Amino acid sequence: MRAQVLIENNSSCLALKSEHGLSVFVHVDGEKWLLDAGQTDKILYNANQAGIDFEQLNGIIVSHGHYDHAGGVSHIVKSVDRAPVVYAHQLSAIAKYSVATGGGMKKPNGWLAVGDVDVAWLGSGVVQLSDKVKVFTLPQDAPKNERLMQQRCGVYEPDPFRDEIFTLITDSEGRTLLYAGCTHHTLELLLPYLFEELGIEKIDAFIGGLHLMGRSEEQIRESLEVSKRYNVGRWYVNHCTGDEAVKIWQAEYGDRCMQAWTGDVIEL
Repeated sequence: MRAQVLIENNSSCLALKSEHGLSVFVHVDGEKWLLDAGQTDKILYNANQAGIDFEQLNGIIVSHGHYDHAGGVSHIVKSVDRAPVVYAHQLSAIAKYSVATGGGMKKPNGWLAVGDVDVAWLGSGVVQLSDKVKVFTLPQDAPKNERLMQQRCGVYEPDPFRDEIFTLITDSEGRTLLYAGCTHHTLELLLPYLFEELGIEKIDAFIGGLHLMGRSEEQIRESLEVSKRYNVGRWYVNHCTGDEAVKIWQAEYGDRCMQAWTGDVIEL
């Protein structure tokens, strides 16, 4: 299994473009999947540089309906003759907003071009998309975040992130990769569900954001302590993880925790 970061906030390769967002291309036993798509058309440039043909994708999986994960999807679809299947939760099209400090301005941060894309809408629970790939949602709301809102029926409310999809990929050798675009639900909810409810015995690699940016050291360490209870081999963290969390994670896990930037390749 091979995973390549196509878009991330930072770049480890000067030939590639970076932006605030996330996208990971995974090649597993002949299947090719794109996990999120960044926020703009920069993903087209990076894919071309990496020799990736989007017409050969088995599908695009959108982890949740924020612009920095879903924004590039419409650019991909418009750039090809045969568009790949786009999978997203049916609630990811709800209008989403971020709130300025102090509760003032509400800035749209949702999937603004969703109307331009033909989406295979998913419900909640566990869905097997192929022999190698399954996606799942968690059965409860994410912890309340007063800065991340959704609008339903004209009313602003904290986003429960019921649209948040996690992707689990298993290759023919039994190696497993867990992708979490932002982990808005927190590791405290994700890992117990994955290992105890779904019965997963090990995760060889976690790739994605931990959404610990701006959290206190105490909160970061609480999340770290939960992570230590479960069999996760390597942590490839990025995007919304935050510098302080990366430092604490690397102090605990050493070379088992790495930052995965634009252009980085992960071999399992």
